[in-house]
Amino acid sequence: NEVVGVLAGQMALQSFTSTRVESVRIGQKGYCYLVDREGLILSHPEADNILKLNVHTLPFGEAVMKGEGITRYTYEGMDGIAALHDCGNLGWIVVVKADYNEITSPARRMGAMCGWIALAVLLAGGFIQFVLIKRIVKPVVQMTDAAEKISLGDTDVDLSHVSADEIASLASAFRRMKQSLSEKQQIAREMADGNFSIRVNVLSDRDGLGI
Repeated sequence: NEVVGVLAGQMALQSFTSTRVESVRIGQKGYCYLVDREGLILSHPEADNILKLNVHTLPFGEAVMKGEGITRYTYEGMDGIAALHDCGNLGWIVVVKADYNEITSPARRMGAMCGWIALAVLLAGGFIQFVLIKRIVKPVVQMTDAAEKISLGDTDVDLSHVSADEIASLASAFRRMKQSLSEKQQIAREMADGNFSIRVNVLSDRDGLGI
């Protein structure tokens, strides 16, 4: 077990930072940096922090030193979020930080867009429902008014503007009924004037005028 030699190597932190760390960007404000087990920053996009700044002096330093997971913090007016990874035997903790508002803005925009789409669908559905109800209710009201007038003996009603659908079929039946009643009124007036020779058109075997 005697030591017969030592293999040593060195790495320039500035070079490592420029080639491996500075290239990692998260949005406009996010970046990556490395700290050791003591919290000392080993690599950072801001050269003044390297081997000088210790994360224990930062409000989120304790969370960083846990080495794993995701932490959210506020620092220098920025609402930040950081992902942490412990590199094990290397003795490094990788910290990737970003502006929370910046990385969540797409989700917020999507949520707002979904809200506007839902509102548009709701308004469109309400409009369609209004049109359909108006299309159904208006003819029904017209035919109700006509039925009231006919029940009082007034056959001078107009059902010519009812739309051509199932309601129109009902309106057509009302028009035929109105025409029939008008003819019967005319027959009654003729007979009241003494004209018993008038021809009566019997509509069916259930027509009372055919008796």
